[in-house]
Amino acid sequence: MNLILHIGTHKTGSTSIQNFFYINRDLFMKEGLFYPKYKGSGTGHKNIAWLARKGHAERLSDELLLLIQSARDNGCENVLISAEGLEFVRNKMILSLFQVFDSVCVVVFIRSQDELLESEYNQHVKDYNHRFDNDIFHFYMYHDWDVRFDYFKLLDTYSDVFGQSNVCAYNYNKSLSSSIYELVYNKVLGSKSISPRFPDQGDKNVSISNMATIYISRVNKNLNLKLTQHNVAIDVASKYFESNDAVFLDQSYRRRLMKKYETLNHCVADRFGLEPIFNFNVNSKKKYVDYNADFDESIYNDILMKTGID
Repeated sequence: MNLILHIGTHKTGSTSIQNFFYINRDLFMKEGLFYPKYKGSGTGHKNIAWLARKGHAERLSDELLLLIQSARDNGCENVLISAEGLEFVRNKMILSLFQVFDSVCVVVFIRSQDELLESEYNQHVKDYNHRFDNDIFHFYMYHDWDVRFDYFKLLDTYSDVFGQSNVCAYNYNKSLSSSIYELVYNKVLGSKSISPRFPDQGDKNVSISNMATIYISRVNKNLNLKLTQHNVAIDVASKYFESNDAVFLDQSYRRRLMKKYETLNHCVADRFGLEPIFNFNVNSKKKYVDYNADFDESIYNDILMKTGID
């Protein structure tokens, strides 16, 4: 029994990947690939990640054995698990439990730290459960990024457990998540031709524009904000700012941030055969969003009015 283990990382198209395999699971099952379906885990496998992160070794081991049996019952010799929460699992004993499979291929996408920070900030502002209510610099200080930004440690841990040749690392861009589709086709389907369905845009975890976030973050300061109001506020702000051609980090701050991880990034690129991950000229022509200077009180008041917030 072979396992393809997709571990994210976060903000690298994991939701689209999971939606794709979820809506095509019956099609892939006929071709020998089993994509598990769990109640309450959405289209991915966050229950597997949760067991691993919490160190529930016995429960995780039992779940993996059940998974193998389910795959065999459905005539499959290949399993795909996709859970970006696995990027946080660094316990090698826990990770070794996945070696109950005959072979394990780990798939991981990595994104430049500056873009990851901006994307995570956007996500935490737009997500109702987080509702972050300040600027990106407060967001950076609010979280410990050393683990998230150290890709070398992440890949080194998985390489120690599964072998470096079994860790397939890719640079992320918005089209490169297709690499996992190609890997599945090569490892499982071979020369077979199938016609899968691709998820609708509405099924994806799409960011709001960065200009809109400076208004939604302020909306988030309302302690009694309801989910419906939050959604309306996002819709209104998004109509004001449909284009996402602005960035939060200017070039000087971006350079300082990336300089901190320069050596580790070079080690990752050299060891795992990646293209140069980071280009300081990226986004250089994009407008820089100033959280305070670009804020327009009249637009904010209109958002509050249409949202029904006093």
